[in-house]
Amino acid sequence: MEPDQVILTFAVETRRPTASAAASENAQRAAAALDALRGASFAGLEVETAGYTLRPVYERPEPRAPMELAAYVATNNIRVTVDDVDAAGRLIDVAADAGADRIGGISFARKDSETARHAALEAAVADARAQAETIARALGRELGPALEVRGGAQLPLNARVDAARVQAAMETTPVEAGEVTVSATVTVRFALRPPAPPE
Repeated sequence: MEPDQVILTFAVETRRPTASAAASENAQRAAAALDALRGASFAGLEVETAGYTLRPVYERPEPRAPMELAAYVATNNIRVTVDDVDAAGRLIDVAADAGADRIGGISFARKDSETARHAALEAAVADARAQAETIARALGRELGPALEVRGGAQLPLNARVDAARVQAAMETTPVEAGEVTVSATVTVRFALRPPAPPE
């Protein structure tokens, strides 16, 4: 199944001597990155904060010396979704040019995943029934009603593109979308009808 969405995660990270300085500058840099993405005219652009941290960093000024507070690091993790798989490379380039310090990964998905999940579940149930009917016939019995059903379908994102490859110095980052695969697993417990009485 061909994907129709690109999902990119990246981080804007700022290290400064004080917590307030790190948080303030990081907020400005993250806002600038978001403005650049919104100004790039990506189809169906959706942006959300995937996480935020502000943490102290301790270092040893010299070997065997006690740890000392060296700085504070503010990190804003951002998730971007675009409805154009052909724009994946440009999306990475815009994010990198806008100040992304780390590209967490890029993956692909389908918007209409529920239809695919339902179809996969129907196919899994049909296969389970076919196998059970074969077993019942081999036993000289007929298949009865389903007594218990367990399982589900998932729509995993296809493989992520390696972050090092994503940030390679190229004019336009090449990204191949591949395909999105839907998988379903169903376990059904059927009753066996009693044997027909002899004539």
